[in-house]
Amino acid sequence: MSKSRLIPEELIRIKAHQIYKERQREGRNETPESDWEEAKKYLKKHWWKIVLWRLGKTLNKLRKSIGRVVKHLWKLLIFPFKLLWRVLFFPFWLLWIIPSLFAEPQSRDFALEVIKTLGIGLTAFGLLFSVWEGLEDRRLTQERLVTERFSKAVEQLGKYKDREGKNPDTTVRIGGIYALERIAKDYDQDHWTIMEVLTSYVREKSTITEELEDTNKKIQDLINSYEKEEIDYTELKRREQELIEPLKVSIDVQAVLTVIGRREDPQPDRDEKIDLSSTNLYRSYLIGANLYRANLRSAYLRDANLYRAYLGDADLYRANLYRAYLRDANLYRAYLGDADLYRANLIGANLNNAYLIGANLRDAYLGKANLIGANLNNANLYRADLTGANLIGADLYRANLSSADLYRANLIGARSLRSNKIKSTCYWEQATYKQDKEQNKKYIEELKKDKSSDPEEKPDCSRWEI
Repeated sequence: MSKSRLIPEELIRIKAHQIYKERQREGRNETPESDWEEAKKYLKKHWWKIVLWRLGKTLNKLRKSIGRVVKHLWKLLIFPFKLLWRVLFFPFWLLWIIPSLFAEPQSRDFALEVIKTLGIGLTAFGLLFSVWEGLEDRRLTQERLVTERFSKAVEQLGKYKDREGKNPDTTVRIGGIYALERIAKDYDQDHWTIMEVLTSYVREKSTITEELEDTNKKIQDLINSYEKEEIDYTELKRREQELIEPLKVSIDVQAVLTVIGRREDPQPDRDEKIDLSSTNLYRSYLIGANLYRANLRSAYLRDANLYRAYLGDADLYRANLYRAYLRDANLYRAYLGDADLYRANLIGANLNNAYLIGANLRDAYLGKANLIGANLNNANLYRADLTGANLIGADLYRANLSSADLYRANLIGARSLRSNKIKSTCYWEQATYKQDKEQNKKYIEELKKDKSSDPEEKPDCSRWEI
């Protein structure tokens, strides 16, 4: 038996998470796999920590077992005394002592009424105390059951391989995933703990590998060949499919993404966020997913379905969103610096105040998208579809708008929008640049007359011709 098998997987997971947190604080960019390997090496070197951990687990179980036994024995011993006090001794003591306080016979009736009232009151108090005690026992039992359910679900989730080294049935892991979802829904205080467990599972199970990076380079070479007309579109799609199909997300990872996407945050004021950075989410299904403030740095979201997803304030720096479906998605104030959005569908998307510096939006579909105040410095919008897009106050410094479709686009107050940049686009005559219609018409006429701002090469508008 190898040393790595002697190390409990739960302990490796705990140590790997500590290493991950330290790495995040120090700003080191490494993979979850390296965290896992580093945790293994650390625990192999510090073997006595494994012994202490196992001893601690055993002692903890023993302590809990002894505590339960002592608690039940104490209840059994004290119950007869409680019963005798409530039912016999105390009422009879009251019956004997109170009448003696009233010497005169006419006071005895009053004394008996006092005894009755006290008896009823004490009985009611006893009942209320019993109910409270029962509720407290129920709460403790419920907490114990939740802990057991959580431990069982995490155990199911961790079953990558059985004793023979083979992958067990995927349904075991999926069962653990949905069990954790149920706990997160039932117990708000455990919501973020469970989300952290699930996201760490995705980071570990679906990390970006060298194989994926090599495949991405090969696909880029195919795209270049297609643009040079060395291969046709059908051939491009066929070869691309052959390369990328084996790398799509597994069933259990998709199940985790579904759970994360449909969650409702019970504590929105907490400074917590979903961390799916540097993960392979190729062709993942995230329709309407709640990814507010999510960390998706360098995530591989190629061909992902993010229709109507909520990505407000999300961090998508250097994320690969090649051909991603983001129609009607909410990307308010999202950080998309250097992100690859080549041919992405962003029709109707909300990119209000989004940060798109250096983003690749070549051939992207941005029809009727909201880009008010968006920062598009150095962004590549070559042949992008901006039909009806709202670019009021957008920063277009050094942005490449060559051959982009500006039909009915709103560019009022857009910054760094020079004449030569406007005239390098398609259908720029149909766009809006001024608030007043007459002024806008006059401005367009002036642009037409200004031959000095004409581009050296005419824009390629063949894509937009009907």
